[in-house]
Amino acid sequence: MGIKFDDPVRERLVSMMRVRQEEMTAAELLAAVIWLQKGMPWTFYRDLARHLWDEIRHALFGQAALEAEGYDWHSRPQYTSDYDVNIEKMPGTQYAWLSIGIEEGAMKRPGKVGEFEFCRDEAKHPLMAQFQDYDWADEVTHAAFGRTWTPELFGEDLGYIREVAKHELDHFWGEVRKAHEVAAAEGKV
Repeated sequence: MGIKFDDPVRERLVSMMRVRQEEMTAAELLAAVIWLQKGMPWTFYRDLARHLWDEIRHALFGQAALEAEGYDWHSRPQYTSDYDVNIEKMPGTQYAWLSIGIEEGAMKRPGKVGEFEFCRDEAKHPLMAQFQDYDWADEVTHAAFGRTWTPELFGEDLGYIREVAKHELDHFWGEVRKAHEVAAAEGKV
């Protein structure tokens, strides 16, 4: 959120709230995949619509948590890098980046389990612990959707898809680092 606290637990908690609130970028990316990817079975569109709804709900979790703590989330620029970096890519590549790269990757420890445990045990914040528990459960489903649909989108096995997702993640984090460096040089961080 760009706010520095004397308490690192509080700083991490508010940052986590902000990350949840910014999951609209994942929803926007999924909407683009649904719109652009033609010729898939109906169940593909049903599963991605569910995934999209979950991401919107996650954004609402973050918004509710920030508002409950008295933060004006409107006062900060919205993060759009997920969408910005990926929108020009093929729909299958976008979906592999999100479902396999981000969400399947979040199943590794500490990942989503660690976020939930942090909110519950360190921050002792019942609302965010509940939100993180839902977020974690949803990401399990999203990773499963990715394992189901990305091989069909690519016509390749999951091992290849994971290589594509890793490449896309590396590219994404490189772009995020560059943007952060530019913002720091301009005094915006």
